[in-house]
Amino acid sequence: MACTGQGTPDGSHCCYVAGERCPFLVENVGGRRWACSLRAVLGSWDKVHAHPGYQRLVQAEWDKLGVIESCGAWGPGTGQCCYATEESDA
Repeated sequence: MACTGQGTPDGSHCCYVAGERCPFLVENVGGRRWACSLRAVLGSWDKVHAHPGYQRLVQAEWDKLGVIESCGAWGPGTGQCCYATEESDA
């Protein structure tokens, strides 16, 4: 399942880190409602995951919580708020 970045029907997003809006979350990028600014600039989730800012501000929080997947690993049954309409490397 691809993430279309449209969020929930009420316009909410699922990008929270330590109870706060993710610092890399941006609106209205490339036809999406919500997007990762690092992903938009760097072009791939692998590059995002290797970015020092992501490692420090996001991955460190996921590690504390024991979250196994990183941002961008959306798929069926994950409970993410990104709704799929087509397959892509979103």
